Amino acid sequence: MKASVRTWALLGLLGIMASSTGCGNYWANRRNDVKDFFDVGVTTTSKPAFAFYVGFLNVLPVGYANVEGTLHGMGGGRTGAVPVRQRACGVLLWGKERFGYGEEFAPDDPGTPDAWRVGPLGLALGPRPPARQRVNCPKMFHFGWLGFTLNCKFGQLPDLILGFTTFDLSGDDVRSEVETAGV
Repeated sequence: MKASVRTWALLGLLGIMASSTGCGNYWANRRNDVKDFFDVGVTTTSKPAFAFYVGFLNVLPVGYANVEGTLHGMGGGRTGAVPVRQRACGVLLWGKERFGYGEEFAPDDPGTPDAWRVGPLGLALGPRPPARQRVNCPKMFHFGWLGFTLNCKFGQLPDLILGFTTFDLSGDDVRSEVETAGV
């Protein structure tokens, strides 16, 4: 019985600490690290589109994707209804990808965002993927007006894990006013 009371008291204390002002940025930064790691959700388009594309760690791309619409979920560090452009093609040793979320591409400019190459031959020829897309594993399935996207960006995994120790490997965490004042 005593252990149960101590456990609940400790959990209550941790809850109070986590909801205090100093921890607010901590948990917001952890959420942002998770959003940087995953792109996941349902895609919708106003015109019929097609995607059947699978990539593995920028090394084995297979398939084709040409989707421009909305990702309902999490993409490019954003959540909700996020504008999306997914263009990719791959044949095992060579591939080309162009993924943009939100402000990462201009809807009226089909050449944005910049494309990069994947697969052993593609990586050797370049250009290489941008930092946020390195070591990713995209899976895109879209037929007609509806589809699904899942992309795990393993290059962001060290930042996600080390973020729990407050070490910001990517330099993208928001600091509290107390931290910036040097207190």
